[in-house]
Amino acid sequence: AWRLVSQRMPALTDLAKAVRKIQRIVRKAFAVNKIRSVSKAVNDIMFLARPRGKAGKAAPRLALFPDPLHGVSVAARAHEDDVRLVFFVLASRPSATLTVPRLVHALYDPAHLFLIHVDLKANQTIHDELSAHFAEHRNVHVLRTRRLVQWAGFSMVAALLDSLASFVQRIDFDFVINLSDADVALRTHEEVQRFLRPLKGRIF
Repeated sequence: AWRLVSQRMPALTDLAKAVRKIQRIVRKAFAVNKIRSVSKAVNDIMFLARPRGKAGKAAPRLALFPDPLHGVSVAARAHEDDVRLVFFVLASRPSATLTVPRLVHALYDPAHLFLIHVDLKANQTIHDELSAHFAEHRNVHVLRTRRLVQWAGFSMVAALLDSLASFVQRIDFDFVINLSDADVALRTHEEVQRFLRPLKGRIF
């Protein structure tokens, strides 16, 4: 079936090769404790996606906007073998002031980090209300930079990369989980810990 599709749509074959190559670059660039420059690593990952002009030159590099994370901190792990998770949450819907707190509290642990990006299209009151709601939680932070995010567009990735650039060199973590304000936690924090604990060091 794949051969048939690739014959009729050769671009799919090229895309699959590009994805596999990007995966290899990601594993190499984000190897634990070996990353030197977040911006350089991200731009190395993005190199294949940059369009080429007639002269063969790549388009300008992606500008990242890391958050200073002032006042943000995470607690020590309760047990030595516990995993530390970073949850990145994209918020854009008017209901985000209800759904995001519900999601965070369902997965909450003081040793985890929660970063919330509020879409630039969303009303400013959503950003303000979420910031106020989590003001007492030092490990829950609403990002200052707000990108104009288009569903299924690269802007979704750009917002995530801003988040990565904010914490990857500052906080010791095991996994990053990408969520949105439409997600509902179907597993408890304890179940997530139990599943991921033996998988430390893996990327999937």
